[in-house]
Formats: sequence, C-alpha cells, structure tokens
Amino acid sequence: MKVRPRGGLRILVMGRDGQVGRELVRSRAGLGNVTATGREDLDLTSDASIRRGVLDVRPALIVNAA
Repeated sequence: MKVRPRGGLRILVMGRDGQVGRELVRSRAGLGNVTATGREDLDLTSDASIRRGVLDVRPALIVNAA
C-alpha cells in the first residue's frame, strides 16, 4: 500500500494503478492521508482482504476506482 502521510481526512483509494485511481491519488493528496492500493495489496474478490485493508487504514472515505 502506498501511503502519503498528511494531516486531515484518511482516504482509501482502491485501484491506484488505473487511470482514474492515479488521478484521484494525485488530485486528492492535499485533502489528507491518502492510502492507495493496487491488486497486489487488496483483493476485491476477498471479503477478508477488504476487511483487513479497511481495518488497517481506518479511512473516513473509501473510493473504489478499480
């Protein structure tokens, strides 16, 4: 997982390697702590993987750009 430490809102962006995910991470980094995950970090077909990712980050906002 890529983490950009900053103050403020914790944001989890799933799908960082796609065009939309990359742009969201770039454009929203100033809003707070942006954690961006790719396929190798968080398996969207696995409930356990999603749960683990959300519990690790504890985001206020989740964006699925995958």
